[in-house]
Amino acid sequence: MNVRVIIVWAVVILTLGWVNLLVVQHERLVMQGRPVILELTPVDPRSLIQGDYMALRYRAARDAAHTLADPPDSGALVIALDERNIGHFQRFHDDSQPLAANEVVLRYHTRNGQILLGAESFFFQEGQAEAYEQARYGELRVAENGQSLLSRLLDADLRPIEPE
Repeated sequence: MNVRVIIVWAVVILTLGWVNLLVVQHERLVMQGRPVILELTPVDPRSLIQGDYMALRYRAARDAAHTLADPPDSGALVIALDERNIGHFQRFHDDSQPLAANEVVLRYHTRNGQILLGAESFFFQEGQAEAYEQARYGELRVAENGQSLLSRLLDADLRPIEPE
């Protein structure tokens, strides 16, 4: 067999294996991650190329940005959860300070001086914009290491938004 063919097949197999591993990890995070609800300050642009979507901004990220003039490019925030599981920015994470029972670590990175907490946009089918205009909260699933995934959007009463 030709060496080039073997290399191509090896790359294909490794790529598919890597993609499947990422899918399994994300599915596990959605199923087992701690639910954290963050208040949104949404912006709802429309893109002819990308379709309908909502650009998401989280109040916790905005509050964190106001505490430091120049936050590090990446790091973690400590989010305190209230009795309804709504998270509020507490402080920047420091390994020397232990977490309280109602606190979680949420990883972030910065872009253009703005703190970003994972999913910064939510795509939806054309014609469903009116339903998603009601979004006031985003529910994230958060792993112990602070990695997060947006699982759904919620209205002002914390009900999931499920357009027809």
